[in-house]
Amino acid sequence: MFSHVTVGTNDIARAKAFYDGVAKGLGLACLLEVPGGLGYGPPGTKPRLWIVQPLDGKPATAGNGITVGLEANDRPSVDAAYAAAIAAGGKDEGKP
Repeated sequence: MFSHVTVGTNDIARAKAFYDGVAKGLGLACLLEVPGGLGYGPPGTKPRLWIVQPLDGKPATAGNGITVGLEANDRPSVDAAYAAAIAAGGKDEGKP
C-alpha cells in the first residue's frame, strides 16, 4: 500500500493530455490541478498519483529502473489505458 507516487514532468500541459487518457481507461480522474502539478486518483478520493514539475526547479529526468504500477479492474481497462498512452505519444518496451 502507498499514500502516493510522484512522477516528474517538464511540460504540464502535455502530461495532462497524456495522463487524462491513461486515467480514464483505468477509471481514474484528475482530481486536483495546482500550479506545476496534477493529482490523479479514483473519483471521490484524494490524489494518489502526482505529476509535477520538480520542486527544485531543475528539469525532470527519467529514473532508470523506476516502475509505477497502476491497477486496472480488467483486461479491457488495461487495453484502454495502454491505447491512450500510446496515442498520446507514450513509448513502451512491449505491450502489457
